[in-house]
Amino acid sequence: MSTDNEALRLGIVPLRPLTLSDLVGGTVQALRRNPRALFGGGLIVAVVAELVTVAVTVLVVGGLPAAPTTEFPTFAELRPFLIATMIALLVVEVMALVLVGVVNVVVPRAVFGHVTGLRAALSAMLPKLPRLLGILAAIGAMMIGIAMIAVGAVALGGEAGFLLAFPAVVAVVYLSMAFSFAASVAVVENQGVIESLRRSRTLVHAVGWWRVFGILLLAGLATGIVAAIVGAVFETVSGGSALGTSLATILTSAVFAPATTVLTTLLYIDHRCRSEGIEGLWREAA
Repeated sequence: MSTDNEALRLGIVPLRPLTLSDLVGGTVQALRRNPRALFGGGLIVAVVAELVTVAVTVLVVGGLPAAPTTEFPTFAELRPFLIATMIALLVVEVMALVLVGVVNVVVPRAVFGHVTGLRAALSAMLPKLPRLLGILAAIGAMMIGIAMIAVGAVALGGEAGFLLAFPAVVAVVYLSMAFSFAASVAVVENQGVIESLRRSRTLVHAVGWWRVFGILLLAGLATGIVAAIVGAVFETVSGGSALGTSLATILTSAVFAPATTVLTTLLYIDHRCRSEGIEGLWREAA
């Protein structure tokens, strides 16, 4: 019987169940071997998303509003900032789908030693983009529905409403993890929206929901801390200017968005191979 050290390795990770160090190392190797597709794609997405966000915000709000500085701001003071935040979230989520598609073309191939350029990755993922948009819309509709139930519970129940809203928070966290592989399923396995959501949930639970939650939470905390530090540095150097904030957003997005997406894709590959074997992925990544 072969040991972990003797496990076959064709590309960025060994072909065996992956540990946390394997996932981190594989993420670094994927980025190092495919910089044009991953960092290049991340930079393009970050720049376009920031430009579109600024343009739409200026058109809708009339400028780039800052967060209120008063201790108890009125809704009128909060309204421009809230609208700008919603615009930014929507644009980033939609633009991120392009990067998600690119990563899910590049990483499965990289597992078997292939290097993929940005043009080839875009060509392979573009036909899957409508499905990715469908997945985003379906998950967004679910989350909005749950949020409306929670808000209604708080509004009708007063203090007791917060207790009634707690299950909604649990549901949001659960579904976020359960559907974390849906984009990978849509791109790698060429599945439709509903089937991608169902299969994602199956694959997550095949190895463990808590495993996915723990790894993605750890990755989110690590990237969040570093991104906050980078943002603070840019804010200090630029004196808090809008340009400095935009540059910090672009830089952190171009680096951390590809990294976290690669990690999630490797986690999908690991869960799939643990539960079903490597053979199916081998054929699809060829």
